[in-house]
Amino acid sequence: MKDVLSNLRLVAPAASDPVSVAEAKAYCRIDGSTEDTFVESLIKAAVRWIEDHPFCSRALVSQEYQLTLSRFPDAIVLPRPPLVSVSSVKYYDVNGDRQTLATDQYQVASQSEPARIVPAPGCTWPTTQERLEAVEVNYTAGYANAASVPPGLKLAVMMLVNHWYRTREPVNIGTSVTPIALTVEALLSQHWHGQVT
Repeated sequence: MKDVLSNLRLVAPAASDPVSVAEAKAYCRIDGSTEDTFVESLIKAAVRWIEDHPFCSRALVSQEYQLTLSRFPDAIVLPRPPLVSVSSVKYYDVNGDRQTLATDQYQVASQSEPARIVPAPGCTWPTTQERLEAVEVNYTAGYANAASVPPGLKLAVMMLVNHWYRTREPVNIGTSVTPIALTVEALLSQHWHGQVT
């Protein structure tokens, strides 16, 4: 899965964060608006941390991705569930011409996590030119909006924001260690799809 993620590019980021600044401030008990910009940056960092974490590795709010592969595998695995839709499967044919694969030539296992694309019954993958990025899949993944994000994932975002807001040094000397990572990972593991990234 790590190799697949290295070939994954974010084309269009989420239109909004899964947790608003107001929600994060309420959780962190922050009054006033002087820290709003800092809190927003912590939210974005927490979302990225969670989306990249091997216990989660999913898109929190709907965003567009492009996955490139050197050839067609038996099944194309689409990282960052849940899948919303596949917009196109493109490839370079043996002559080096870019083609768009017709939608009746493949089927999408959209309910799987992560989703997979396989040839339609009676079909096989076309032969591609031997080159880097011979296959390109464009798709949308993530929950529809902030309200659709599971509560446990939103809580994980707010816990990280609170932790980073309160602890601004990499090492907190002179106090006991708080297992914040273990608590957050316990929340993320509820949404683990069995793929280790």
